[in-house]
Amino acid sequence: MTMASEDVFEDTVIERLIGIASWILMAIAGFFIIVLMLHITADVAGKYFFNQPIIGTLEIVSRYHMVACVFLPLAFVQLRRQHLTVEMFTMGLNNRRLAALDGVVSIAGLVYVALLTYLVYAQAVSATRDHEILSLTFFDMPAWPSRWFLPVSFGLFAFVLAIQAWTDLRYALTGRGSPSHLRRHGGMVIE
Repeated sequence: MTMASEDVFEDTVIERLIGIASWILMAIAGFFIIVLMLHITADVAGKYFFNQPIIGTLEIVSRYHMVACVFLPLAFVQLRRQHLTVEMFTMGLNNRRLAALDGVVSIAGLVYVALLTYLVYAQAVSATRDHEILSLTFFDMPAWPSRWFLPVSFGLFAFVLAIQAWTDLRYALTGRGSPSHLRRHGGMVIE
């Protein structure tokens, strides 16, 4: 079994490790999608066939399953440049100019995502320290573990943006290496 990350970054050990980590987070998100599907199916079946839904489904789905499904794949998607992009104004740029623009945009994204990482990390630490819980009908559910999905996801996303910014700006300024926009695989492009 090969990791899909090997075809994106081939330069350094850190880039490979980030690729593997993003693949692992994507696999965890896939697992949570399956669990989400089974959980909701069991809840609906319990409600309509046995008149007994699963207690806390809404809270568990919204606090754990959905957060994992939405945020854990962010680094994986960015690594492959599969976020939505609009190239209406950049179609005519040569590779070096496009790499320079991508590098600047990656730095702007890095600043934003790094700030988000810092903020959600502080919330996760606080929730963990306070042992944050959700009071359900018949029991209390720990809520603090799900708070860690965001700092982990945003932190790895920030590392991907930093590497892409470095790669793009190095190519734009020196012509060495290859720009990250040529490394994307299957990104959605609107023209």
